[in-house]
Amino acid sequence: METDRIRYFCVIAEAGSLTEASKVLGISHSGLSKAMSVLAQETGQTLFRPQGRGLLLTENGKSFYKKGKEILRQIEALKTSLPSLRGSCRIGLSEVFSISFSGAFASALGEGIDLVEQDSGEAERQLLEGRLDFALSFIPFPHSELEYLRIKKVEMGIFVCEKKFLSLPIEEIPFVVPNLELPDNPMSLKARDGWPAEISRRSVFGASSLSTALGIVEAGKAAVFMPRFVGEALRRREGVWGKIIEIEKDSKRWKQSSREIFLVKRKMDAESQAMKSAAKIIRSYC
Repeated sequence: METDRIRYFCVIAEAGSLTEASKVLGISHSGLSKAMSVLAQETGQTLFRPQGRGLLLTENGKSFYKKGKEILRQIEALKTSLPSLRGSCRIGLSEVFSISFSGAFASALGEGIDLVEQDSGEAERQLLEGRLDFALSFIPFPHSELEYLRIKKVEMGIFVCEKKFLSLPIEEIPFVVPNLELPDNPMSLKARDGWPAEISRRSVFGASSLSTALGIVEAGKAAVFMPRFVGEALRRREGVWGKIIEIEKDSKRWKQSSREIFLVKRKMDAESQAMKSAAKIIRSYC
């Protein structure tokens, strides 16, 4: 017997109808009805009876609801306990965020935080498994049990460390680009760096990580397209990155490429102080 079917049953019992429960769960009416048919077969009991346009619990249904809620409570308690075994706060984030905010997170959140770099979509899976407290993301992979809180819209820019590129048209500038496309996602985005598909560029180097790409930029061999807040974070550091240059900083050309930063959490979780602090840091630095 799957936990999801127990949870669906409890939501239906509380909502009073399949239609209302499907809205809450984000599941189709037919899919929910099929899940309840399977549950009835597994229990060998009639759990609901129709009443008008809704459903009422039978006596067996009431008993199952009480036991089901207790099972779900115990499972959630177990999930909540897992992150504490690895640290006081476990945050999923991509390399873009770790490069820019890891120091600020450590200072603001204190000892015990665990920053886990993950690809788009992987953070959602680990959140659902109770292995993360929350995550930061550019690309939502929606799930009925997850909530996406918009933190801030950020703008993108082209960054170089070689002044000779300033005299070139955008189409002639050599770029280092991600050599892997994004996995399938609801927004149908492919380019990991967010480059607009309708604008051509000269892709000379490929890199599997932003750190690798930045090394090529540092050598003066190419430009990179990335969020402006990353460029600002790098410029605050000593050394070559203090010389980083953004091309067309005031151009409206990249407005269409702006991206939303989301804080991703489980719907059942209250917004914690760590979540609020992380969001505040991002708003302050972006």
